[in-house]
Amino acid sequence: MSLTFSFVSPNDEKFTEIWERRLGMLNPECSMEHLQVLMTCEPHKEHYFVLGINQRNDVVAIAYLAIQSVGALGVHWRVLTLGGSIGADALWIDRESEQYAEVMRELLQFSKKHIKHSIIVLKPFDASRDLDCLKSNEKDLSFINIYGTTQADVNLSELESYDAYLAKLEKKKRYYLKKVDKDAELAGLTIEVTTDFADVVPSLYPLFQSVSDRAKEVKDLDPLSIQYLECLAQLKTLNTQAVIVRTKDDRIVGFLVLVEKGTVLVCGLCGMDHSVSKTYNTWYLLMLQAIKYGIRSKKSRVILGTTNFSMKRKLGAKRYDLWVSLRFTSRVLTFALAPVIRMWLRKNLFTQTGPQEEMADAAV
Repeated sequence: MSLTFSFVSPNDEKFTEIWERRLGMLNPECSMEHLQVLMTCEPHKEHYFVLGINQRNDVVAIAYLAIQSVGALGVHWRVLTLGGSIGADALWIDRESEQYAEVMRELLQFSKKHIKHSIIVLKPFDASRDLDCLKSNEKDLSFINIYGTTQADVNLSELESYDAYLAKLEKKKRYYLKKVDKDAELAGLTIEVTTDFADVVPSLYPLFQSVSDRAKEVKDLDPLSIQYLECLAQLKTLNTQAVIVRTKDDRIVGFLVLVEKGTVLVCGLCGMDHSVSKTYNTWYLLMLQAIKYGIRSKKSRVILGTTNFSMKRKLGAKRYDLWVSLRFTSRVLTFALAPVIRMWLRKNLFTQTGPQEEMADAAV
């Protein structure tokens, strides 16, 4: 097999059309509009879009890569990451005509030749969907497979109302969620879903920082800036919404950004005042508003992100275990440092919680 890879501009109309059809419609985070915002707000990173064609000039692969300097083990490494900061799929391979391992091998060779880096990270791999890719990464491409975190979504297809959603839940969960809404009403909270939130970004961002600082699931090496939130507030092409929770005295105690495209809704940045979050059940209020909005706007599913799955279970969410694959440009170094790298990543980047049992055989 002989493929030709090349860099391509995200403004290329033909490439953008392919990207949106193959990846952007699956998750709004991976839409070209959202990626353009992310690139604007991360000037310290190098961003690359790559196109792969076969000898018949058919497009067989597309990918988004980002590179940054990361300090680890007392050394600064240039880390090339598939998908950069986003948690959505940023790679498409035509599996009907090409083998995953062969395409990935040529993409890696292209990246090594044209982008200076010392470590490459491939992500995310869903254990229930991508087990063959994970095994190929390890066996054929000499990567280290490492459990990352969990993601969850709620299926909204064929739901005509919020009551219909509640009716699908177990009685205990249904009772709890109804109580969350009732308690918010009794506390005099006001909750709005609005596209007009640019003016309150200075009040929202400290709440996001509070959540980010306390996060246990994924510790960001590079927290998103206030500029990112400002840009999202002005990103009308994705119909970006914000759920905002206010107390009786008009104090903002929680928010959640919703990004949508097609039939998919994604819960993005979230912020809460932790001094009252348990009192008001703020996180559940935000997620329930996302589900209500998703039902009203006829979405097929809402992606809830990577926060604590034990909380999402009460929402009737489905769990997905996400893995990453990592290797140094030197295979010898990868083999020698595999145990140390895995230990460092789990301590500094990922949760300590283990994955589901079916992935045990795929880990090094």
